[in-house]
Amino acid sequence: RATRAEAATREQLRAALIAQAHATRLTAREGHRREALAALQQAAAIRPGLDARSEAIAALSLPEWTPHHHVKVWDVPGLSTATPLPGFNAFIHETEQGVFSRRNYPGGEVLWTWPGRGSPSAGQTVVSPDGRWFAVRLQNDEIHVLDASTGTPVFTLEGRPFAFKASRIWGYGVDMTFSPDGTRFAATRAEGGVTFHSVPDGRETARWESPAVPVCVGFSPNGRWLAVGGSRQREHNTIALLDAADGRQLA
Repeated sequence: RATRAEAATREQLRAALIAQAHATRLTAREGHRREALAALQQAAAIRPGLDARSEAIAALSLPEWTPHHHVKVWDVPGLSTATPLPGFNAFIHETEQGVFSRRNYPGGEVLWTWPGRGSPSAGQTVVSPDGRWFAVRLQNDEIHVLDASTGTPVFTLEGRPFAFKASRIWGYGVDMTFSPDGTRFAATRAEGGVTFHSVPDGRETARWESPAVPVCVGFSPNGRWLAVGGSRQREHNTIALLDAADGRQLA
């Protein structure tokens, strides 16, 4: 009887370890793959099985990162965000009050400061893949595209509220993006759909109209297509592929 009880306890522990590994790999946080595999190693030591093997395969497919080192590069009080530029030798820093600056990494020296518009950002700061530009969507419904080397604004789109502003849910999704060569910019519209703009003049070059207000957009690696997904309204949830030249929906 004692032997059976011990075996049952070990099976319960094994099941708990596999469940822990499953939950850990869904967190998408630092160390999720490493921690999931460690739990599965303990489970397999109790008893190998296809369930543990399947979880291990799933964990091994995850990306993983390990902090190289931690460094404090600003002393501004309150919440701050940092968006690295390509090459990771500089980043765009935003204060809680919506003041933006470019700082060197790892030293943190300030290269320029843009005072903003008295409004913090509503979502993520987006940097062009070539590092020439960056864009911010502010809680005052403005999108600003700036020169990343000087901090000079190059164009503004007004009347572009964040999709979930009414619910005061900030930072969900990536609702604007640059083409790989940095010559075009796409952003979602409050009325639904997406507009395309040339950079740096901000001229609208194409438009896709839809009842859906997408929450995620992204260019293809060759810059020919734009993928859009999600919506502010559940009934309008959409996944679409657009021609970036004229805004036509291809799929």
